[in-house]
Amino acid sequence: MMDERSAKREVVDLEVTGTFEGEPCRALIYDLSMDGCMVHTGGRFILRAGDTIQFALPYAAATDATVIWTKGQFGGAKFTTRIDQ
Repeated sequence: MMDERSAKREVVDLEVTGTFEGEPCRALIYDLSMDGCMVHTGGRFILRAGDTIQFALPYAAATDATVIWTKGQFGGAKFTTRIDQ
């Protein structure tokens, strides 16, 4: 099956801070692209499809993302606004 994503993904292992449900949080980001990322919560909080997270990404402004899918402590998030490469 061909991957039909609109932006190239970069494999990263990046700890970020952010806000989830109005509370400060930390998470690990993998598979970062201009459109979204994969997030690992490490059990710190439970992601559900439709949740909104705000990330403080290095070299970028704070970015809102909506959780699209979840599997255990992992989730896929789509950025509200595309980030710069």
